[in-house]
Amino acid sequence: MGRFRWLELDDQSGAARGQAAEDRGDLDESACLAKADALLRQGYCESALQWYSRALRYEVGLEEGWVGQVRCLLELDENVEANIWADRGLERFPDSPDLMAAKAAALNRTRGVTRAMEYSDASLQVKGRQVGPYPWIVRGEIVLDGGGARQGADRCFGKALELGGGDWYTHYLIGMAWLRKGACEEARRRLSAASSLERMSARVWCAIGECHERLGEAGAATIAYHRALEADVRCKLAKERLAELNRVGPIRRALRRLLGRG
Repeated sequence: MGRFRWLELDDQSGAARGQAAEDRGDLDESACLAKADALLRQGYCESALQWYSRALRYEVGLEEGWVGQVRCLLELDENVEANIWADRGLERFPDSPDLMAAKAAALNRTRGVTRAMEYSDASLQVKGRQVGPYPWIVRGEIVLDGGGARQGADRCFGKALELGGGDWYTHYLIGMAWLRKGACEEARRRLSAASSLERMSARVWCAIGECHERLGEAGAATIAYHRALEADVRCKLAKERLAELNRVGPIRRALRRLLGRG
């Protein structure tokens, strides 16, 4: 399991959970889970992964913790690990729509669209379970990666927005799905919606900046990266992109776009 060997966990007795509580002060699984969720949304995925693991050491039967671990691994592009941990989660929660969707996302990156679609279908057809936005976001990504019409992906994303459109993170994830496919206008619209709901997310502003850069709008990109730093002065990506924009003049930027290098 390499760098994620520390994720290994077994069913813990009450005594073991009590020792974990003593080691970490007055935290409990809910506090650890909330911390993990916040870090994942901010883009600090390795830290989020550790907090999800802590939550599971309090309560191994915490479905959200298993889902969170897999989603962190996917964000870190640790797709083989994500596939393994999705399987382990599904052993405990075989009817979890989010775990099946996370498994579909991992398979999409490792085994291809056909295998991924099987799990995606299952994630949307679980009887007696409410399906949230995440399985629909994953479905849209799989449709895009499979070369399907953008309208098909847009319908999936539209369903995700029906279910979670009040949450900026739903807009952000859809925006990033479009951006990964080079659909910068669609991505910018969705990311702008995310920024209107959450003004202080550095990763949203960085993604907006990337959209502007790809569209040749260096001035707008610069503003977006500055807003990212207002949201999080530590934002390494915003600092790097601003330094690059300052270093590369407009003529060189235009040439690089023509050559497909930026």
